[in-house]
This record gives sequence, structure tokens and C-alpha cells, in this order.
Amino acid sequence: MRVMSRPTSERRRPAGEFPFVIEHAARAGLIGHASKNLAFPFHAPILFRVLEVIVIMSIDTSGKWWVGTSPEDIKEYVEAYASQGSYAAHEFRLARCACGSVDFHLDADDNEGVARRTCTKCSRQHFLCDSEEFAGEAEYEHWRCECGSEATNIGVGFSLRKKGGEIRWLYVGCRCAHCGVLGCYANWKIDYAPSRHLFDRV
Repeated sequence: MRVMSRPTSERRRPAGEFPFVIEHAARAGLIGHASKNLAFPFHAPILFRVLEVIVIMSIDTSGKWWVGTSPEDIKEYVEAYASQGSYAAHEFRLARCACGSVDFHLDADDNEGVARRTCTKCSRQHFLCDSEEFAGEAEYEHWRCECGSEATNIGVGFSLRKKGGEIRWLYVGCRCAHCGVLGCYANWKIDYAPSRHLFDRV
């Protein structure tokens, strides 16, 4: 049995950070890198605002639930979730099956610190991080979205200790593969070292 002890705002990038928007728009291929130094044929702030909506607002925080447009949005959600407690998330890894799929069924026991993913494409199962060591006592709860979907993207955020950079806590984040709703389904303490090998077991 794993010994558990729980750690104790929504964040938006301020509007008008136009250099950030242009840089990331260029990286995303929405505009050419040379465009940053060219005069635009229409009012620049309007263009910047449009790009800000396209590039930055990939997560919709206006409703009851945060909604992401891609699996990578789990990272930002987990970071925001972790920032409300004692242990900030410093590293993130997105779960990807050996077959290449990022859609899974998720079963977890938050009390025991166990999470298991099953690929929706090839049915391969994998225990996240160190879950398998505690799986014998787990009582799983199956993840299901409010929309009825059972397919989710999964990512793990890791909080690191200041001394040595070992993992002290992890967060299992998810994003519904159907409607995009984001959440944190499980989290638990890591109280041993070395532990950084868990980055590769997501």
C-alpha cells in the first residue's frame, strides 16, 4: 500500500503580448518568419488580436470545464491545476502507445496511486509510471467523460524536488478525445529516489 499525503487560478496570458503571438504564430506556420518585419496591408493590432485568438486560446476556459483542442493542451491544464496546490508541475510527458495512438481508456485508483491506460486502437495495456508496483490492491474507477465518451488523451505532470531534481509528486491529466474537456483524474506522491526514470513510463 502506498503511503499518501495530499498537497495543499485559472491563468490567461494578458491580451496585447503581440511579440509572443507573432513568434508563436511563425513557429506554428500561420505566418512566415519574415512577416514579423514587414508592414501589414491592414491595421496591425487587428491582425495581432486574430493571431492571439488562434494561437494562444487553444484552451477554452469560458465554460464550466476547460476545453482543449489538442492532446498537448493537457500540459497547460495540469500546470494550472498543480499551481493551486503545494507542488507545481515542472515536467510533462504525453502518453503515446507503441502503435502511435494517443487515445486510451483510463482506469485509476487515486487512493493507491495507480493508473492504467488501454489503447483504443490496439488494446495494449500499460501502467503509468510506478503504478504496477501497487496494482494488486487497486480498486479501479473507469474514466468516462460527461459527454459519454470513454476515449481520452493522457499526460502526466511531474513536480520535482529542488535538491537533485527527483520526482516528488505526479498528476495524471486527461483530455476527452471527443469533446476536449480537460481534467486531472489521479495524483500521488513519489517518496523514493532515483525516480526520474518514471518520465519514460508514461
